Amino acid sequence: MLKLPQQPAQGEVLLYTDPSLRAFQAAGLKHSALKTFSPMAIGATVRAMKAGFKQRKTMGKPWQQGGALVVDKTGKVLWSYASEDPGDHAPVSEALSALPA
Repeated sequence: MLKLPQQPAQGEVLLYTDPSLRAFQAAGLKHSALKTFSPMAIGATVRAMKAGFKQRKTMGKPWQQGGALVVDKTGKVLWSYASEDPGDHAPVSEALSALPA
């Protein structure tokens, strides 16, 4: 279980990142060069470029696929999403629905 350094105030949400990738591994998120250059990922890249987004300098671990977790204040995972490739993003509406009231 991850130990959170502080608790959010009423109505606030804390956002964490993990440059060590230990949380990514614990959450079962994918790490693969093949996923990064899959046909789905290339299609997402083309769509993003057509929409005006530009690839900037690659930072961090380029083969690490993303994901999202909603974790309660006790450390219990309420919702999780593991991206299949770089163009696969967690459904925001699902993540918001999983937030505790």
